[in-house]
Amino acid sequence: MRSIITIGFLLSMFLPAMGNSAQQTPAASRAGSSQTVPGDLRIPAILKVTLSSKKSKIGDPVKLEVAADVHGADGTVVIPRHARLTGQVTRVVRYQKNKQAAMLAFTVERVEWKDHAATLNASVYGADVLATDARRGELVEGIHAATLGVDQSLDIVSTEIFADTRVGSAGSGYAHALRDTSFQNVIMYLNRVDNSDIKSEFMRSDGDLQVPSEFLLVLLNGN
Repeated sequence: MRSIITIGFLLSMFLPAMGNSAQQTPAASRAGSSQTVPGDLRIPAILKVTLSSKKSKIGDPVKLEVAADVHGADGTVVIPRHARLTGQVTRVVRYQKNKQAAMLAFTVERVEWKDHAATLNASVYGADVLATDARRGELVEGIHAATLGVDQSLDIVSTEIFADTRVGSAGSGYAHALRDTSFQNVIMYLNRVDNSDIKSEFMRSDGDLQVPSEFLLVLLNGN
């Protein structure tokens, strides 16, 4: 019997354990309700809402959760794991057959944890490398990511794994040749945009797009 396993986007359960965020270095544990977050900071985050070029509207709220402790240049924790990120949808274009590709963008404006808060200006910069067909990747806080720092555009893919689960014997001729076969389908793209208010956007040319909840992304602050 052959079975098909479809893998869409990697969920937070695949993230490596990054330690207990309750134990923070001084940069993340200073008293006060606000602090400065450095520019060019890369923030791995899990999207907590589903966004769609068909249903979302400009100004709709966007929520994410920080996926791993984020460190500054000196190695101190600037943003702890599980911090809450909020922002809004900044661009939505619905798909029109033979006329218009679907597009969607959002920005992240604030991060909060315990009694701390900071203003951000962060856009989507990448995704878990296994949710793309990228040949190259980089390590972002212990997570292998494909980013727009390596490529100007990323293919976001779904992967189908065909698993042969037949039971046979050596004499049947196939027992020693069973293997899984995977196929990748590009379902949308992440592109750089020459617009300081948007910076990057998701695009799909053959239908409306959806960015699902629990999708692991990489954000870039202040760039």
